[in-house]
Amino acid sequence: MRYRETQARKRMSDRFWSKVENSSGASCWQWLGYVNDQGYGCFDIRWNGKRRTGHAPRIAWELRRGPIPEAMHVLHHCDNPGCCNVSHLFIGDNAINIADKVAKGRQVKGERNGNHKLTWDDIDWIHVYANQLGWPNSLLAECHGVDPSVISNVLCGRRWHYPRSNDDRPQW
Repeated sequence: MRYRETQARKRMSDRFWSKVENSSGASCWQWLGYVNDQGYGCFDIRWNGKRRTGHAPRIAWELRRGPIPEAMHVLHHCDNPGCCNVSHLFIGDNAINIADKVAKGRQVKGERNGNHKLTWDDIDWIHVYANQLGWPNSLLAECHGVDPSVISNVLCGRRWHYPRSNDDRPQW
């Protein structure tokens, strides 16, 4: 690296780490700058003459560990999106990212999914009418405004696992 690039990188690094709280003794080093709706710290950098915004954990990884391979994610062992402690971070592809999300219970499903068309009451109804009354999937789908494949997935347990787990039951 040329001297000018080295100095610019050092200034950027100093500016970045000044926005990270790592002196409190906590294991997570919390991002103190701007945070997006998902809780990830955002940091503006100049790259090839253009201003770009990057996620703080990715920048922390690159500053301490080096480049992130293409199509890879920076994931958190601590599950704290504001954490920039590189000992809490690891690299993974999209499949590992999804598996990590599911394992930590952050995968929205059922009525908690904002795009859901069915409710748990609908699922109960579908199981009764299909299993006890013998209604065909096409008729159940028409009644609920969904594709017959959705009904098939519900009845086979690929979607809306039935009977419900306690996690899926409403909390009154």
